[in-house]
Amino acid sequence: MFRFIWRSLGSINFTIWLLVLIACNLTIGSLYARLYPEIIGRLDYMRFQNWISADVLSTGWWIWLLFLMIIMLSINTAICTADQLLVAVKRRSKDHPGAFFTNLFPPLMHVFFIVVILGHAVSQFAFEEIRLPVRPGTVIDLSTGRLTVDNQGCVNWDKPGLRGVVKQCSAALTLRTPGETIHREVGILSPIFWEDYVIHMKMLANPKPGEIPRLELLIKRDPGLKPMLLGGVLFSILIVLHFAKIFKSRRGGT
Repeated sequence: MFRFIWRSLGSINFTIWLLVLIACNLTIGSLYARLYPEIIGRLDYMRFQNWISADVLSTGWWIWLLFLMIIMLSINTAICTADQLLVAVKRRSKDHPGAFFTNLFPPLMHVFFIVVILGHAVSQFAFEEIRLPVRPGTVIDLSTGRLTVDNQGCVNWDKPGLRGVVKQCSAALTLRTPGETIHREVGILSPIFWEDYVIHMKMLANPKPGEIPRLELLIKRDPGLKPMLLGGVLFSILIVLHFAKIFKSRRGGT
């Protein structure tokens, strides 16, 4: 019975069906996102556990189904990985070292695929997003330290036709952790990276020439971003090496 369940959950047919169902689910989800943007759109800036509410249960049913299918796909991938690793280890004594490591490419790709999925899950459940008006003296405590806005300023264009129009705005920040204090400057389209945070500055509205713009700091912390990037890069490298090996073998190489 266990062997039957193992083979069923790890079969390629099960993988294909899951991918088809996930594609259909996302198609339905895109329609709901267009019909209910005020509800589905909250996922862009809210943790999933904070997003759940009574109105979500009727419009977000497809997301629960998507989570279930992604969990099943992760189980399917883990079983395929275990099977391929077992086969590679059994053949180790028969293959030369280069072939053994080449045989590890597919299971390692599966491992990094799971890392990417886990990174997405961590991002959805644990990310932080804080919006803060840019005013000198503003202080906010974050999980890794304290951020203080020291001052802000804007530079205007001085060319004919653009005179008085804002060219760039920036703010001087003091970033404190228990171990150090650093001073950094953030500008529009010039974010800074500090600890696990990315700090952006944005203009809330286009000011009239000569007006002082209203500015906002957007502070983001995404603990799942690094696993997603690392897993994605390593997955891409391995898939290139894997297909290079296939093409070489078809041309008569080893």
